[in-house]
Amino acid sequence: MAAGFALGHIEFAVGVLFGCVIAVGNFGLLSRASAKGLQPDYRASGYSSVMAALRWPALGAALALSIWVFRVDLLGLLVGLTCIFAGILLAAITGLIKG
Repeated sequence: MAAGFALGHIEFAVGVLFGCVIAVGNFGLLSRASAKGLQPDYRASGYSSVMAALRWPALGAALALSIWVFRVDLLGLLVGLTCIFAGILLAAITGLIKG
């Protein structure tokens, strides 16, 4: 009964939403940095290294802001992050198996 009550709060739902948005943004930055990093040297720029360097501080800042400023539930935030990461991992594994 207590677990169902804890999952029913609006803070939990907002935490899941914020976790999903943060994870999708993180993978978006990762894909941009990876695409630029795989180009030949004469076409590559310092953009990919800047994106890679800014990705983790941006993720940390987004997590800190969502916890301290927006007061989201930490469990909801972790559930949202885990769902997106698990979905992308499952898609990658499926692509490796089929490809």
